[in-house]
Amino acid sequence: MENWTRKFESKHSISCGGGTGIFLVVTSTYIIIIRDRRACLWGSLYLDDYDEEDRDLKRGKPLYLSEDRFNLLESQWLSHRFAHTKHTWVWHRDSL
Repeated sequence: MENWTRKFESKHSISCGGGTGIFLVVTSTYIIIIRDRRACLWGSLYLDDYDEEDRDLKRGKPLYLSEDRFNLLESQWLSHRFAHTKHTWVWHRDSL
């Protein structure tokens, strides 16, 4: 992810989400969660016919919105439970 994109995401998460933001990376269909100075790759909301992700869209298979994953992401957003998930959190470079 380019540096200007990371800066935009972190600034947007502060101004609109109190330091927390959910971002869809269109070129890979992955979700990035930003919480203050930490970020994690959540996974994809879009799966193929076998419920598999197509990381970076390399296989070229049709993808469909997974309602189960969307509902999980929504419930984590509404309950503020991102810190309690088993995702690897990293410090992002943009200081908030």
